[in-house]
Amino acid sequence: MACLYSVGLVMTLTGVMFVYGKAGTRFMEHDLKTVRWIECLCGPEFFKNITIITSMWDMIMDDYFQEECKKIDQLVAVPDIAQILTPPSQYEGGAMYHHGLPGGKLKDVEYSSVMRKKRDNEQRSAALRDLIRDRYANCKPVKLQVMKDANRIASYKETEAAKVLMARQSEIEVKISGGRAIVCEKKTGLGWKPKESVPTEIKIDETVERPKSPPRKRSLWDKICGWSKSYPHYG
Repeated sequence: MACLYSVGLVMTLTGVMFVYGKAGTRFMEHDLKTVRWIECLCGPEFFKNITIITSMWDMIMDDYFQEECKKIDQLVAVPDIAQILTPPSQYEGGAMYHHGLPGGKLKDVEYSSVMRKKRDNEQRSAALRDLIRDRYANCKPVKLQVMKDANRIASYKETEAAKVLMARQSEIEVKISGGRAIVCEKKTGLGWKPKESVPTEIKIDETVERPKSPPRKRSLWDKICGWSKSYPHYG
């Protein structure tokens, strides 16, 4: 986060490609955290330059292919995914690409048309290059929300993106307000703030006796002084 924040001060990010992974895989909490982080890192004006990618379609068996295709509807229905793809009307949404399917599209796809990693490696690579060129070659760069916030905050830790990483995902939601993606408390809808850590009080037991220091070894000077006291007429 700190590294990306520093890099963003000297360069403009063109786009973001979020590779979700194998199609049909259950959407987990760490996936949710990543998507919310992307939302708050980029901001709603940048959503149009975000591409959500599914992959490993060639790992699905023929008997389960159509069933797995239908599960994409569940992924698109996840509120934070839906917010990127179909944000409020004043913003343009991102795109979804299915790597290994013809044109990266799911509509009317057949199992026989799936590009295999070993057999169709060149074709798959060319399709990915086409995606990057078509999506980002001529897109107008948009300043990230996290960079816009840099002018009004003291540290990157105060950004909405950093808040996503610090919060429990079950307690928050990301809302679009005032041209920004805001981390809010799920119960109240108010802006989420990290809880201040309370310093632990350390109690000292005064009843515990401190270990006694070992007796000091007498030096030659001590011996001489002691001898002088014993025989004062020699002092």
